[in-house]
Amino acid sequence: MKQHLLLTSHWSIKGLFLFRICVETPVYPTEDIDKVVRAILNLFSFRQDEIFIEKGRVIGRSNRVEVLDKFFEQIRKQRILDTTREILMENKRENKTIFLLNKQVAFIGKVSYPPDENSSPLGPVSVEIECSSIDRLIDWLAPYTISGKPVKLVEKPLESSDP
Repeated sequence: MKQHLLLTSHWSIKGLFLFRICVETPVYPTEDIDKVVRAILNLFSFRQDEIFIEKGRVIGRSNRVEVLDKFFEQIRKQRILDTTREILMENKRENKTIFLLNKQVAFIGKVSYPPDENSSPLGPVSVEIECSSIDRLIDWLAPYTISGKPVKLVEKPLESSDP
């Protein structure tokens, strides 16, 4: 029952700020499920109760903005803010953005964006972020830059409260 509640009520409400993230990837019979989970956890800070295995997929769901902290750090370390911003903005629809990550590259703790879902033999990691302040979230996560340096630093959007 607890698992069902987590799956259906993953919006965070604190004031008017709403946030949720869903990260998922297929697990093939040739893959070690622990390694697939590790690929996701290398880039996203999901708690143990936010990761599920359902119908041949590993799924991470949360309403905590903090889940993005590892991803935030890694895109800075790799110096791919411009690429990340471009992908987030290109795939933004209303209050949501969706993008893909290379699962094998995520396993080693790096960020790589495949051109499409068929370019990785083991399938991509799909990331869907929904936020009532999606533009502000993108500005914090991957700010506009000039010569690789952020033009304006934006504070992390209001953090969600734990359930």
